[in-house]
Amino acid sequence: MQMNPILRNELKLHARTVRLPIILVIYNLVLSCVAVLFMASIQNQYQSGYPIQYDELMEIFTILGWIQCVLVCFMVPILTASAIAGEREKQTLDIMLTTSISPFSIILGKLVAAMCTVCILVLSSVPILSISFLFGGMSWKDMIAFLFVVIAIGVFVGSIGLFFSSLVKKTPVAIVLTFLVLGIVIIGTVAFFPIANAIYETITYDRIEGTMKSLEFGWASLLMIVNPVVLFLDFMEKSSGRIGVANYFNSWFGVASSSDIYTFAEHWWIVVSLLIQIGLALLFLMGAAFFINPLKGKKRKK
Repeated sequence: MQMNPILRNELKLHARTVRLPIILVIYNLVLSCVAVLFMASIQNQYQSGYPIQYDELMEIFTILGWIQCVLVCFMVPILTASAIAGEREKQTLDIMLTTSISPFSIILGKLVAAMCTVCILVLSSVPILSISFLFGGMSWKDMIAFLFVVIAIGVFVGSIGLFFSSLVKKTPVAIVLTFLVLGIVIIGTVAFFPIANAIYETITYDRIEGTMKSLEFGWASLLMIVNPVVLFLDFMEKSSGRIGVANYFNSWFGVASSSDIYTFAEHWWIVVSLLIQIGLALLFLMGAAFFINPLKGKKRKK
């Protein structure tokens, strides 16, 4: 099987620079420091006479996992938002489009190149994450699932960056638009519910009786299924033996534990969320390929 030419070229460019090794060292140094400080705090508690709580030792996987999730949500959009817009600024995009490489292959090559950088960082941190294996409760199955979820989130947020990188001509504009949309997806889908409930309570407030009504969102809470951070939260909760985001549905949306949406969130949230986000990523990639296609909007002459 022949490698994507864009991917091969990007990998060669990255291999010839010292930026990636420096980032790799700094990234793992930060993770190592976090792990050492966490272990030191546990040891200090033990020396002070407090018993060791093994549930606290398992939190090291959660802390390091969230650090990597934040890395993916910030690093991948920056890499992909500058991918096509950067080629336009260097005036090399037109040269790419004159080759036999299809627009979608160009987009896919840029995305995979960005994800290769992230995968190298994430895989290099596996020995640090494996510290949690020493205390039990974690397995290689959890580790493989963790890597899959992180990569899927990277593909989703990266596709948004590529879409806007193809849509606009300037890299700073593409980065701003990418993070604006990600802010709506990550923060907006969560903040919408308490804001809507607060407005509804204000409108229905009875000053005479001093009572108010609260909204029952029910299946509307599925709006958060496109949120990659909520997906990661559900995965980390279930990896720790909890029930995931369903545990928050009563306090967030007033959903009873006997309802269908609660059962759905408990058993199917990760699978459905992954499928929807990968599907949306494919649509963003197809949209990006459409915008860089020099033949878009042109009909063939008979």
